Amino acid sequence: MAPQRVTKAQRAIELYRQGMGVCAIADQLGTSPSYVANVLIKAGYTPDYVDLYTSTGPQNPYAQRLAGVLRFRDEAAARASLARLTEIYEEYRRAGDRRGIHQCQVLAL
Repeated sequence: MAPQRVTKAQRAIELYRQGMGVCAIADQLGTSPSYVANVLIKAGYTPDYVDLYTSTGPQNPYAQRLAGVLRFRDEAAARASLARLTEIYEEYRRAGDRRGIHQCQVLAL
């Protein structure tokens, strides 16, 4: 019987369990840290890694804050939603928080 092939995702999980960090795993496997982080998140882990491309979830501090900001049941609700999103965007801009700015821009699109 031929040995079973180990996938890149399986290897990433194995290395994470051995104590390696996301960036080190990505370097060793020749892939992106985002890929490794998303594999780990899908497997139920919460790696200490966040970027613009990791899945929205508990590791993304912006998701909870922006959840439900946009409402379009009528024109007044839509205007209020856009005003609230603008307030949050400006707060991130003043703080120089590029991830927060990006999350607001994505939501606005």
